[in-house]
Amino acid sequence: MQRYNYVELENGSSIKLSQSQLEGKEDIPKGRRWRDKSLLSPGDTKGESSLEFKFDGRIFRPNPRSHWSTGISGLQTLADLKRIVRFKDRLNFKSYLDDFPLIPIGVVWQETMIGTKLDYVVQTSTKVIERCMIMTTDPGDLVLDPTCGSGSTAYVAEQWGRRWITCDTSRIALAITKQRLMTSVFPYYELAQPQEGVRSGFVYKTVPHVTLSSLVKGETPNHETLYDKPNVDRSAIRVGGPFTVEAIPAPSVERIETKGNSSTDENSENYISTLIEAIRKGGVIFPKGRKLKLEGVLPIASSSFLHAEGTTSNGETRRVAISFGPRYGPLSARQAEEAIRAATVAGYPLLILAGFQIDPAAEAFVQRTDVKIDVQFAHVNPDMEIHDLLKQTQGSQLFSVFGEPDIELRRSGAGETYIVKLLGVDVYDPISGRTEQTSGDTIPAWFLDEDYDGYSFNICQAFFPDGATGKNPWDKLENALHGIIDKEKIEQLKTNESIPFELGEHKTIAVKVIDNRGNEVIKIRKLNGPQKV
Repeated sequence: MQRYNYVELENGSSIKLSQSQLEGKEDIPKGRRWRDKSLLSPGDTKGESSLEFKFDGRIFRPNPRSHWSTGISGLQTLADLKRIVRFKDRLNFKSYLDDFPLIPIGVVWQETMIGTKLDYVVQTSTKVIERCMIMTTDPGDLVLDPTCGSGSTAYVAEQWGRRWITCDTSRIALAITKQRLMTSVFPYYELAQPQEGVRSGFVYKTVPHVTLSSLVKGETPNHETLYDKPNVDRSAIRVGGPFTVEAIPAPSVERIETKGNSSTDENSENYISTLIEAIRKGGVIFPKGRKLKLEGVLPIASSSFLHAEGTTSNGETRRVAISFGPRYGPLSARQAEEAIRAATVAGYPLLILAGFQIDPAAEAFVQRTDVKIDVQFAHVNPDMEIHDLLKQTQGSQLFSVFGEPDIELRRSGAGETYIVKLLGVDVYDPISGRTEQTSGDTIPAWFLDEDYDGYSFNICQAFFPDGATGKNPWDKLENALHGIIDKEKIEQLKTNESIPFELGEHKTIAVKVIDNRGNEVIKIRKLNGPQKV
């Protein structure tokens, strides 16, 4: 932009801008900004391009080893258009900024440098993602981001009409992304072919591209399409489209006895030993900062599903059994069943089932079975995968327990319409050994699947109660839509009570609750009518 260092005033005269004006420190007079470009091209030629040209009462000839960029007739056309400017003994072409008010993007993207308006240290600037996406994809294309993080790629894809898939090993990352997408608003772009949908592309802004050649030949200037500037329909505001959150199916891995395969045995032993050492140092964290400290934690070699045992140091001394889920895949219902059976037979009053992922079927088994001992599901922090890099201290929170959702189901009016209310979460107190309930108003987020099929949790309703943080992400969406939305319905999304729904084909509901660490627990119940479950 600073190269356009002249302004043609309204009276036809021109002035050169000062450095202070070019830097924006002083106002620029009203008029058309322009710069001068050489009318010479390298190389000595014969013919019209090497002839002398008379301009402003003087004769001008090309420099040695150069020639006019256009013939004498072309120079005359430019002169008639007042597009030639004289600088002492040379002639230049007057190029206006509005001939083509854009600058081609080079290899250095200075304007995309990461600034300070980021929520996370490793967050990528959306400007960078946006430029890469527009360069390499069209509306309707599918974009894959295998490192979800805070969901910036999915956010940009949603904004620019691209389909997307993103994944992450962190439950916290997925929770942040879900909230970000569900509470965002986007411009509504005009479609090229509305009946064909987004795949037809958008209606883009265009700008004329006036060149020396087009002026000389008297041609209509070409128009350049600005693919980063689609036309916006100001009468509409767009929110994020529907999406699902899926877990990659991972079969539980059974131990295979292979004689002579020492590497397999060694890897398995190292994995279990690492977990035992971590739980010995850090214990298990419960809500409200309570910790279950474990003493004398030792491996159990005689059981397939119980891997370690220890004693509690909180209040009354009790024996504790520990069962670790597989390194890759969820802790399965079968493992939970076998571990509970083994712990009951061995007389352990408390069993901890710890896994990187917990199969909902495992939680459902414990909920529907009359278990005679205390069973707690502990989520293993994914940071355990880089345990060699961790500074493990007595305060390390590598194993954490949330609790079990406590829900109430009742009919809503006449017919087969129901409402689910999240009463709270039943939380085990490792000090007293008793279970107490926390209020549903303090839960950061909870979701309802109105027709759970036993395999995939489909979010039919999502809620973010106000009491968890004192602020609510739905407020951002409500403010952006400027009163277009139904305020009463938005208020429902902040509560611990669902919107009325009808029973689905499977006659089963599932409620998933997320704590402030990103841990997820699920409550599954088959519906047979109004009941407290």
